[in-house]
Amino acid sequence: MDQIAFILCALIILIGGLLTWYWHSHYEKLIGVSITTGGTMPLLISTGYLDVAIIVALVSPFAIILLTLMIREKKTEAEQQEEA
Repeated sequence: MDQIAFILCALIILIGGLLTWYWHSHYEKLIGVSITTGGTMPLLISTGYLDVAIIVALVSPFAIILLTLMIREKKTEAEQQEEA
């Protein structure tokens, strides 16, 4: 049973990585990174790295929020340059 869970987590990580690579929109890439994190968390917990899983669980949402804010700011700056 552990091997099936390991294979499923590895597939989720692989799918998330491929979608992140394939998608061109910045927001879609954030979704791909979230999918990759969703596959990484059960894998970390099942292998016994609970301390690493806790750090990833705490850091990942903040990183995604900061990346979203950076994307939004770059987009507004580009729009301002087009207007000028």
